[in-house]
Amino acid sequence: MTPEDLQRLVKKETPSDLAEALAGLSERERRALSKTAADLHRKNSRGELWAEASRQRWLGVFEAAPTTESFWRVAVNVALAVLGVGPLSLARRLEFIHHDLHDPEADPVVRVLADRRPPWASDWLEHRLEQEWPGLSWGTVRLLVTSGVCARPRGAGYARLMAREMRLVPRQGQPHVPLSRRLLQDPGLLEDEVWRLFECDTDAFSFDWMAGAQHVPEGYETWPDALLRLCGEETLDRARLLDASLSGLWITTSAATQSGLSAFHQELEPTALELEAREGAYRELLGHKTPSVVGFALRQLARLQKAGGMDEAAFLASARPVFALKPKAHPLAVLRLLKRLVAKSDAPPAEAVALLVEAFRHPAVDVQETALVLLEKNEGTLDDTARARLAESVEDIAPLVRPRVARLLGGEEGTD
Repeated sequence: MTPEDLQRLVKKETPSDLAEALAGLSERERRALSKTAADLHRKNSRGELWAEASRQRWLGVFEAAPTTESFWRVAVNVALAVLGVGPLSLARRLEFIHHDLHDPEADPVVRVLADRRPPWASDWLEHRLEQEWPGLSWGTVRLLVTSGVCARPRGAGYARLMAREMRLVPRQGQPHVPLSRRLLQDPGLLEDEVWRLFECDTDAFSFDWMAGAQHVPEGYETWPDALLRLCGEETLDRARLLDASLSGLWITTSAATQSGLSAFHQELEPTALELEAREGAYRELLGHKTPSVVGFALRQLARLQKAGGMDEAAFLASARPVFALKPKAHPLAVLRLLKRLVAKSDAPPAEAVALLVEAFRHPAVDVQETALVLLEKNEGTLDDTARARLAESVEDIAPLVRPRVARLLGGEEGTD
């Protein structure tokens, strides 16, 4: 193949024809064409190919004058030429790789790389997936992996692309296959990729593309829908899903994803035994910086307490960070758990009393008053240490509550 041949193929032929022409070239022949591919890439990036087409109409194989469709075809061909004959340094500079103009069953990107098998293919794919818009469809990426051209990418971009594109509905006139069924058609995804959704930030649990749509295809599934269905069919391990949804709360920084993961965990409807097995994980979440996550953990611990399976001593040792949160709902939830705990004994443990005293560091009057009522009912359990800590908190205590605290401590009514 001569440089002139490559230019003609890029400008006039289809991506499939170009892929066919590149097949079988030796690396020596490819290196000889590398400069031509670089020139085509440079011209395409600057818009020179489009201008040249307008002048010379050498895209007449499609129409008498260049069209949007022919423009995209040439852009695809330039990328294919770079992948087929260029070095990694040039391939990494590609921004636009493929457009949905070719038969997905004969993907020319996969065909070119599968024929060439460059040693840098995996590194190139990792680099592309690190970009905000990789320029590759999920179908192309998955074919590169399953065909053995590229190793399975480890970066988060791989999971983000899967999360975004696998749930998209087909174009009008094409049959819709529910997400869970498409996952079953590619079993390798169930072994590895679906678990990545819990290990990095994606929108799998935070955004529904069809929310508010007028026409939702029959059988449409969100990612949570699909995973729950596969779990119900015993295709995905239930215990692993429960654990993964909890660990994911520590990994993601997106409040929407945290909310989605919490909802997914609850939709699994863990049994009392499953709650008990994960009690430690729920307690650890009490130290999470996101109030909604802490609220989720408290709801699970409340269920566990009602079932009689909560390790109360461990809870008392873990709940203090909740009183540092600004919203009052979460400290009040802790106090409700404490109320049930204290009611079970005539002499509540010193750790429970210490936690009640900690509640006075929260600025909400409701929190302080609720804690005070419990302390007043168990006044005899206030030891010297608890009294000292309560006295230290006087400046933080709301004026409405301060006189009652003073009486509890045995002092004058009110301090200023």
